[in-house]
Amino acid sequence: MSSIQYKDTFLEKFAASLKGCTGADIERICANAIKSVILRSERYLTEKDMEIAVSHYLERKGIVEKSIKFMELDMKGENE
Repeated sequence: MSSIQYKDTFLEKFAASLKGCTGADIERICANAIKSVILRSERYLTEKDMEIAVSHYLERKGIVEKSIKFMELDMKGENE
């Protein structure tokens, strides 16, 4: 299998938008972007692939954070 190629010119843009993410978060974002390239049977990672992967990550992160807050509020109500 050939390697996925990319232009590093757009990666700096995404590095700045991922401040506060863990190494595992960044690895997951990159893996998801690469998977989308592979599923399209292409060899080039594009800026759009990274935008979509970051967007999906931020969306999931927001859902998880809302769920945690909801559970915390629910648990407070049970303890009162």
